[in-house]
Amino acid sequence: MRPLHPTRRKATTHGQKVPRAKKSEAPSNDLEAAAKDLTAAIDDCDPEGVRQALDRGASLTEVLPDRGLKPLTLALGRFDRPNGPACAEVLIERGAEIGHLLPDSIDHLTPPDEALERVRFLLAHGGDPNSESLNTGDTALMHAIHQSNFECIRLLMDHGADPTILRPFAGVSAVQWLEDKLKESKGASKKQGYAKALEIITGKPVAVPDFEPIRNELKVENERFIAGLRARQFVALPDTIELNAFKKPPAEPKVQFQTSDAELLKAGFVLVGYYTQF
Repeated sequence: MRPLHPTRRKATTHGQKVPRAKKSEAPSNDLEAAAKDLTAAIDDCDPEGVRQALDRGASLTEVLPDRGLKPLTLALGRFDRPNGPACAEVLIERGAEIGHLLPDSIDHLTPPDEALERVRFLLAHGGDPNSESLNTGDTALMHAIHQSNFECIRLLMDHGADPTILRPFAGVSAVQWLEDKLKESKGASKKQGYAKALEIITGKPVAVPDFEPIRNELKVENERFIAGLRARQFVALPDTIELNAFKKPPAEPKVQFQTSDAELLKAGFVLVGYYTQF
């Protein structure tokens, strides 16, 4: 009679346990190698290397080793190099999602011209002009406004950017924010920048408010400062300084300071503690 709950018997050979077969680690190692090769290909701006790494199973969505970035994010960081855009294009063709990358392509670390080309590229490949940044929650339009990138503002508006979307936390739209800044700002250049951005977005001319006159006490202080500059005798520095003279081995940190101090002392400066002042 068979038991109701049969117990499992461990496989044995003459009373000895049979070791379980270990799972093959080759596929995992292959994927790790492919990911490293994908990183190297993007760093080298090698589109064919990107294709080969993806063919070998490198992921489009996982963070790359030793970079902390996803492939498309890393490729956009190489966008100003030859074949940099081609690598990004291969990744998008293979299914990399643009997502929030459009607004995050416009920041204070990216030159305006490069940011414009990134945005143009991402829009051409289906990027959403109203996508929100994971870092700030703002749209690409708001990022472009913050960076005074007027060409980028114009490009986004041409592709359907919505200036009425409310900013997170602040609860105002891009148009409302610009209007408020136009009233609050004291600087002439800032007022003109806000007005220009508002004109691009609304398509209407925007009058720049009159600037507040300088207070009398500030005028007096400015005049006193200018008079002090004119009365002071300055010593001109040399037109050129041989930079090679200041180079030093890492083991001799004082050499650089001694050399530079000597040059500055000859030019009329006085050594005071750790600083050299006139």
